[in-house]
Amino acid sequence: MKTSRLAAFGRRTFGARRDLPPVTVSTPPAPAVGLTPAEKQAAATGSVLAEIRAERNRQDAKFGEQNHPDGTGTTGYIAKARAAREKCQRDALSADGPLWSLVLLEEVYEALAEADPAQLRAELVQVAAVACAWIEAIDRRTR
Repeated sequence: MKTSRLAAFGRRTFGARRDLPPVTVSTPPAPAVGLTPAEKQAAATGSVLAEIRAERNRQDAKFGEQNHPDGTGTTGYIAKARAAREKCQRDALSADGPLWSLVLLEEVYEALAEADPAQLRAELVQVAAVACAWIEAIDRRTR
């Protein structure tokens, strides 16, 4: 009997992560005093990237190297990417600008719509950059 890819990974990939150290919820960095705007931005991004590296280390410790198929470039994802882009563009016209959730979803669906590995990689970098920017915005709001 053949096992589905999802079932084959079972708890190893998608289950609870009880054997990993708990994720540390960090407090936002203190406002940088006496730094230029570019230096403040670099410090904020560096702080977020350090947390991401720590999370990747936890994932590697639990799962080891992961080499799953991409599963991207399907007609369904292409349609969802188009819809997400249109919704984000409409929301951008509001007085407050677009919601972070819509900006991130637009980038995620654009990545999922890509079949070409180089284009997929470029889109995933954009997903990571938007996620990082959103975390930085949360940190600015919660100082």
